Amino acid sequence: MDCVEIYDSSLDVRNHAATPNRVSDYLGNMWRKGLVLRVPAPKGEGKKARWMYVWKDKGPKKRVKPDLSQAIEYDETVQTLLHKPNLHIEDNGKSVVIETPYLRITIEQKNDE
Repeated sequence: MDCVEIYDSSLDVRNHAATPNRVSDYLGNMWRKGLVLRVPAPKGEGKKARWMYVWKDKGPKKRVKPDLSQAIEYDETVQTLLHKPNLHIEDNGKSVVIETPYLRITIEQKNDE
């Protein structure tokens, strides 16, 4: 289901989230935590959603059967934030690394105890 379908499906959801955008934010956080799979949403019927979300353990419950071959699973170990020909920025959860052809900058949190 996409965020608009979830928002429209239940009064409880509408009471908790003010807009479908907020539902999208919640779903994105669930994807980052590894609770759901993110699948490209089918185009058509005037829908503008880019993503649909599917529970990992149960699969889809509604009418649309997404193509899980295109599912994206969040990798918590290293996340590339930006990659250009002369600049690469990645986050591994403990530090951020900014790399150019001649320079590497590592940013880590200081642990004062």
